[in-house]
Amino acid sequence: VRRLARDVAARFGRLDVLVNAGAAADAGDAAREPTAEGLERGLVEAHLGPHLLSTTLAPLLERASGRVVHVSLEAADAGAWSASRLQSLDAQGLARSLTHAS
Repeated sequence: VRRLARDVAARFGRLDVLVNAGAAADAGDAAREPTAEGLERGLVEAHLGPHLLSTTLAPLLERASGRVVHVSLEAADAGAWSASRLQSLDAQGLARSLTHAS
């Protein structure tokens, strides 16, 4: 994620719009597999990754008065995702995982 943000900054210097369509490719067992940080892959792909990308690119968006658009998962409408499946993360654990994300 950080490498993508650096590449966008170097190539364009500004960003008019960022469309986040982060989603786990499979809402089944693969989405529940842990990452190296111990987080569910689906949580990282659908929520934490887009958040990290948005916050990392915020200066480029501000420079262009740009906007962020989040596209929701169709699986959420079908009931495949629920709040009860999300891991409970303390603030320190979440900050650590975002710091080490790449």
